[in-house]
Amino acid sequence: MPLQVLRTHTSAHQTQFIRQDVEAFLCSGDVYRRDEVDASHYPVFHQVWYMLYGVI
Repeated sequence: MPLQVLRTHTSAHQTQFIRQDVEAFLCSGDVYRRDEVDASHYPVFHQVWYMLYGVI
């Protein structure tokens, strides 16, 4: 089994918002990881990604 972690598929939306000149935005997506399924672990969880763009 490969030792890879798949990242969220939110990076496509980042350029969309930057091109629209949005200063801040949230992206949410599924994060996939290699956990054994049991009472406290599941191989998919949600992650929220926040970007504040062009503001100092």
